[in-house]
Amino acid sequence: MNNTSNLIQLMNLDNLDNSSADHRLLSNYVGKQGEIRTAFMEGISCDRSHWRTDICFVRGDVRMKTKSIQLHSQDRHRSHVVEKVKPYPRKWETAVMENVDEVTIESLYAPSVSAASTDGIMNCNVNYSTPAVIFSTGGYSGNVYHDFNDGLIPLYITTHHLQGEVVFLILEYHEWWLKKYGQVLQQLSHYPVVDLSNDYSTVHCFREAIVGLKIHDELSINPKLLADHVGSIKDFRQMLQQAFIPSDDRQLSNYASADNGRRVPQFGSSKKPKLVLIARKGSRAILNQAKLIALAKQLGFQVKVIIPTDTTKLERIFRLLNSCDVMMGVHGAAMTHLLFMRPGTVFIQIIPLGTDYPALTYYGEPAKKLGLDYIEYKITAQESSLSQKYNEHDRVLSDPQIIASQGWPSLKKYYLQGQSVRLFMPRIKLVLQKALQKIKLERNKVKISNQ
Repeated sequence: MNNTSNLIQLMNLDNLDNSSADHRLLSNYVGKQGEIRTAFMEGISCDRSHWRTDICFVRGDVRMKTKSIQLHSQDRHRSHVVEKVKPYPRKWETAVMENVDEVTIESLYAPSVSAASTDGIMNCNVNYSTPAVIFSTGGYSGNVYHDFNDGLIPLYITTHHLQGEVVFLILEYHEWWLKKYGQVLQQLSHYPVVDLSNDYSTVHCFREAIVGLKIHDELSINPKLLADHVGSIKDFRQMLQQAFIPSDDRQLSNYASADNGRRVPQFGSSKKPKLVLIARKGSRAILNQAKLIALAKQLGFQVKVIIPTDTTKLERIFRLLNSCDVMMGVHGAAMTHLLFMRPGTVFIQIIPLGTDYPALTYYGEPAKKLGLDYIEYKITAQESSLSQKYNEHDRVLSDPQIIASQGWPSLKKYYLQGQSVRLFMPRIKLVLQKALQKIKLERNKVKISNQ
């Protein structure tokens, strides 16, 4: 890797005017351990210290076309620097990163701003006054957990302080991705998205750019790792609310948007507690789901069952969960929708055998950080469909954590793809009753605060 220290001109952060648009992008950079890094006037600076992501900052006469970025300088004594970065925050996963496009960043001596492209120098076709952020929607895009954890939340962390004054340039661009998440992107950028993958001729020119995205933890934002300590997962959730229920539309909050565009009465308009069950088909399905629904209704819940698909509009899911008191479901990517719930509401995660660690790490802990009341329901061996396949002394049943600890292939084979659940009604009843108690306490808090 080339040493870029001789290309960077450091500026004391104490003398940095953070109100200046020229400095907003790079002044908000915070290092791996939370230390604020000094901004620089011009050059290329790449941080590869984080185990999740590489990120490069470029400032000066920045020109980009498809997967190439040139930093032009009229100083012939500047060192020639080349950096390569894959702008997707899962760099430890070699297999998936092999399929992520790589961006080449190169510093070049260009004696004239209008230098011809005959010597490999790019001529600008479009000039921007705002910063650029380049990222990829390849990798695991299409899985809702990864769309948020590796995409939208890192994008918020990287750009929210710019207050919309940023242009997004996307590698491995997918029209479906933009259609699905366009309402969220509009909260972070005032400008149209640029498709770098399918435009092979346009040269886009900026004064500064970030290649890659910052990431903190699973479905989480750590304010201490933001230079101004402003921003949290609750703020991210508030941004989602503004995207899916704009302030001028709040009077319609008792209505949901159907997939055909019509307005329909929103679930949960009565005083009964509302429970949304995120259901599954195939693996990790609840085999006695009808009994669960009947029990919940018997206890006094309104129940709505939803099976999110690739074509289900996020606005519909958001409005549904924004109006509910409890979200319940079996561990899986759809639990990502906990981000749509209001702080103070209840999230019940049903945890199949062998999934304790991912269930807590990917959804349990993030739920707590969002301010949800998190309840986990760990099934017993008798509640697992695996009990029909293995005897009670087999380690698959008796010691699932040992099997799961053997690695992803074993976890996937036995517990993610090969298992369904049949809930024991007396046990799950206790959990639902606990949720009712929490709802009552939360409603009392709201009532007192409104007096």
